[in-house]
Amino acid sequence: KHLKDNASQMNVLVERIQEFTRIESGQPVVETVDLSGLLEEVKESLSDYFTARNGILYPTALPTIKTDSTQVFLVLKTLIENGLKYNESEVPIVSVQYVEIDDFHYLKIKDNGIGIAPEFQKDVFVMFKRLRGSGENRGAGLGLAMSKKIVESLGGQIWIESSQNRAADETPTGTTFVFSLPKS
Repeated sequence: KHLKDNASQMNVLVERIQEFTRIESGQPVVETVDLSGLLEEVKESLSDYFTARNGILYPTALPTIKTDSTQVFLVLKTLIENGLKYNESEVPIVSVQYVEIDDFHYLKIKDNGIGIAPEFQKDVFVMFKRLRGSGENRGAGLGLAMSKKIVESLGGQIWIESSQNRAADETPTGTTFVFSLPKS
């Protein structure tokens, strides 16, 4: 079983590295994208995960914008999946919020998960940097690095607003990932 798990993990790692390489070498395809429809596609792609974790997604009304649908799909999927994966709540909740300020669209993906301590918030965007031990919440350590690369290739920025749970009896406050996309 241990060898099978390691082989599976290696396969995921190779696939993620290939995806990362494609993102770095490709040019974004700018098209008209219905973000509400795209969010529904993300939810559908994660439906088994939502069911298994008893998760809830609270979307907001999202506009239609000009961007690369495939790349924004990957960012949303990564952030929402992480909101479910790194969550010890009986009912993991992820909400998506939108605001438009000046020349940018801002999307906020907020969860009620374990949170990320401020001293580690920049580290989560580094390739292969994982804050959890290798035995728990297995991942390739590339999802957030890919998300950062995608958002930057689209002309935006990504960052974290997070408060980590301080006492065992407190309710986790979760993490909010915010990313911007230019209007033009």
